[in-house]
Amino acid sequence: MPDRELTVLWLSTRWPAEAFLMTTLRSLVARGVRIQVAVTEPYGASLESEPGVELIRQPSWDGPAVDRLRVFAVGAWSAMIHPRRLWRLVRARPRREGLRGLVVYAYRSLPLMSLEPDVVHFQWNTMAVELSHVPKLLGAPCVVSCRGSQINVAPHNPRRAAFRAGLAAAFAEADAVHCVSTAMQREAQIYGLDIEKSRVIHPAVDPSRFTPRTSARDTPNTLAIAMIGNLSWVKGYEYAVMALRTLHDNGVPATLEIAGDGNDRQRVEFAVNDLELQSVVRLAGSLDRDEIARLLQRSDVLLVSSLSEGLSNAALEAMATGLPIVTTDCGGMREAVEDGVHGLVVPTRDAAAIAAALKKLADDRVLSTEMGAAARQRIVDEFSIDRQCDEWLELYRSVATRRVGRTL
Repeated sequence: MPDRELTVLWLSTRWPAEAFLMTTLRSLVARGVRIQVAVTEPYGASLESEPGVELIRQPSWDGPAVDRLRVFAVGAWSAMIHPRRLWRLVRARPRREGLRGLVVYAYRSLPLMSLEPDVVHFQWNTMAVELSHVPKLLGAPCVVSCRGSQINVAPHNPRRAAFRAGLAAAFAEADAVHCVSTAMQREAQIYGLDIEKSRVIHPAVDPSRFTPRTSARDTPNTLAIAMIGNLSWVKGYEYAVMALRTLHDNGVPATLEIAGDGNDRQRVEFAVNDLELQSVVRLAGSLDRDEIARLLQRSDVLLVSSLSEGLSNAALEAMATGLPIVTTDCGGMREAVEDGVHGLVVPTRDAAAIAAALKKLADDRVLSTEMGAAARQRIVDEFSIDRQCDEWLELYRSVATRRVGRTL
């Protein structure tokens, strides 16, 4: 245990945060860590409280004018009482910003001035680029997380050249960089990551929340396929739908249930309708964690048809539920799913290979059950939330103790 309470500031964009982040947050709080979360929400919005978590509103500049007036008024009062904080604000200012940029900088910084965290943690690379001044403002070391598309997709967008350039600066200024997989670690090196300051901490699951089903399904002769994720082109849903069409054309009864929503919903719906699969595909929309758990328990296999991944949290949840995984060979998926042991790994953009893997599991239910059992055991042994929490505590403490005179 630390000699005193460890305080970590999370810079995120919404509240509640993504489900996998909330799981980590609650585990850290249970270990005695004090978590502060800066949330980009207007002052009028209602924020659901979380035990052990301090929420700090950091409204967007594009919000209501009354928010801006409130922030500047509170900031001016704080500066009068604590002039040292005003000096920190001036010292940390960006050097090449115009007048408007400096005003926006002050506006976004004022709500944070009174904080004194041991560590600043940027949960997303975009936050590390946009708010790179915050660690200097607060006099705190920082950790930057690399999770998925912000490393292996966004930098390839020619319209995001500034973001790509900002990654190198964010990595250089970070005290430590967290990667969700070794594959992500290798990818981030392209954009300036020093491998010596990086640390792989895999995503994790609470095995007590995602558990195998205890009763048989109502339709045991039909392969129930689940998919979970944002409806985005990068998830490769069209290849999944084409694979399902191939299964039915070969006499393999199967259904597909997709949990998630996003900008490409219409595109997925078109693929389903075009291949005349409306009767066997269900787009369930966004589901909460309990609904996800029930979806997995009524399924036989989880399919990950992605073109790119960091390391799929949905796959880990399905493995904890005792399901075999059929996944494309992308990102860090092989770091969780060993081909032939916990599921089957197929090439990306290959609907025929996906169909063949699913058919193999449909034809050999003994193999499917054995893979599902091995998958759950791997989660318990290597991807449990308790193990991840140990790794986060070790990383936070090692970064925080770099401050002179700090003991944790």
